[in-house]
Amino acid sequence: CSSDLVATGNSFDYTGNNVNKANFFKVLLGDSSAPGPVLKSNSDSRVFVYYADHGGVGIVADPTGDLIYADELNKTLIKAKTNGMFKELVFYMEACESGSMFPDLTADGGIYAVTATNASTSSWGDYCGSDAMVNGKSIGSCLGDLFSTNWLEDSDGSDMSTETIAEQVKRVTALTTKSPVQQFGDMSFVYEPIGDFQGINEPTSQQMTESLLR
Repeated sequence: CSSDLVATGNSFDYTGNNVNKANFFKVLLGDSSAPGPVLKSNSDSRVFVYYADHGGVGIVADPTGDLIYADELNKTLIKAKTNGMFKELVFYMEACESGSMFPDLTADGGIYAVTATNASTSSWGDYCGSDAMVNGKSIGSCLGDLFSTNWLEDSDGSDMSTETIAEQVKRVTALTTKSPVQQFGDMSFVYEPIGDFQGINEPTSQQMTESLLR
């Protein structure tokens, strides 16, 4: 489940070695010393983060091979909240043992995290084998990960202006049969529409996304 790019709107702003821990944290903190766009949000904003890579207990990797530790990720998220970077943040994480990555989130901190699995179980691929065909040729790997393809397909097939975060997570949890999806942090806003965080498929959605970045 490795990723080597970061997308904002419909474009890729960070690729290759620029997809690293330092730049990821700068994006979250609105630090303009990053080589690409960063959050230009405020204390009234809703922010959605999706992170997919390899993981272990208390760590996730980035494409450069660097490791993001649970404590430093949590400190960065809390710092971003303290600095007024968002009102509410939803974080979806796809990685093995990803349930170990959010030990410090509180029930009133404005941060809600959903992980593909718990702290001791692997996350599993999806669209593998005969399902991993591109232009009639097998890529010899998997096209996605089960938790990720489930929430992405749910978003594609739903009215994101009405489906709530709680409804999506409930559906995705039921569909992700190879690992136990986990929830952490502030659940006070899970009945808000997922479109408030992921965006809604309207002509202005890209403009709305890009308005949060500089």
